[in-house]
Order: sequence, then structure tokens, then C-alpha cells
Amino acid sequence: QRPLLLLEAVGLAQVGCADPAAGSELAERLGALWARLDPGAAPEPDARFLLRLRLIQALARLGLPAAVAQLQRRLFPGGTERLAEPELRQAAVRGAAAQVALPESQELLRAALRDADAGVRIAAATALTEAPAATLLPPLEALIRDDAWPQVRRAAVEARAAGCPAAAGRPEAREVPALRRATTDRDEPVRRQALLA
Repeated sequence: QRPLLLLEAVGLAQVGCADPAAGSELAERLGALWARLDPGAAPEPDARFLLRLRLIQALARLGLPAAVAQLQRRLFPGGTERLAEPELRQAAVRGAAAQVALPESQELLRAALRDADAGVRIAAATALTEAPAATLLPPLEALIRDDAWPQVRRAAVEARAAGCPAAAGRPEAREVPALRRATTDRDEPVRRQALLA
């Protein structure tokens, strides 16, 4: 219980911290703490899960490139290696989406859009609906075209539509081939979502 309160207090204390160097140093320390939470370090898997969740929340609250880079390193390391808990990756996605303008956040979201877990891909697409990023439109279009899960394709259609100029209040709207193709998707709710776009 005490480590959870400490993590929450540290994260809250650094919100809006005017010293990026101090925030970056804290992000490194939190990342090092994560590394010590291996399966043998905590006797209870539930306690380890909760500690990792609080670490993700603390790193996300920092809102700094170094903090998002720690999330990327710990949760989306690349290759076939993945953290066991997709719920933690979803929490990292929500944290990164709050800073979608950061290149580190966009890289984390790009990795989440390729994640093996459909729930993580949905979380990433949903986050991009609320905070579109032009650099992530091609991976969204790939999900619309290729993903086996209809829920993922629906979320990707909604996110891709949110990234359209007309959705952003700009008049230079143009047809998006990925959205047009989605109107003929094999799943009726995906087709409906594409027509609404």
C-alpha cells in the first residue's frame, strides 16, 4: 500500500513541474523501479500489476518526452516481446494520447496500433479519435484494410475520419480511399461507421 501512495504522490507532485530536467530524472528513476518489478520481486501478481499501473499513471502525468519514452521502452519494446498484461498497455496508450504532439507519444501509439492484442489496438484508435495525429493516419488506414477484428476496424474508421480536414474544421476535405473501401466492409457496423464519416 505504501509504495502505491508514494508513486501517486510523486506523479501528482511533478504535474506541471517547471523543471524538465527534474521531470526527466524522475522518469528515469520510475523506469528503473519498473525494471525491478520482475516476477520474482513481488510475491503477489496482483500487487505487481497494481504497482505497474501506478508507475504508468505517474509517468503519464509527467507529460515529458522522457516519461513517454520510458512507457515505450517498458510496454512496447519491439519485436515479438510484449508485456503480459494488455490492460497496462492500454493505460500507457491513454497516457501517451494526452501528449499526442510529442514524437515519443506518436511512436508509442504507432506501436500500439500494431499490438497483438485487439483491445490495445482499439484503445490506440479510440485515443486518436479524440486527439488525431496526421503521422498516424497510414497505420489507421492499414487497420481499416487489414485487421481481422471488426471492433478494431470500426475504431480505426472513426479515428481516421477524425483526422480528416473537414472533421478538424478545415474546408479542404477530400475523399479518403480507406474510408470509401470501409463502406463495403464485411461487417455491417463498420460499413455504417464509414458512411457516417
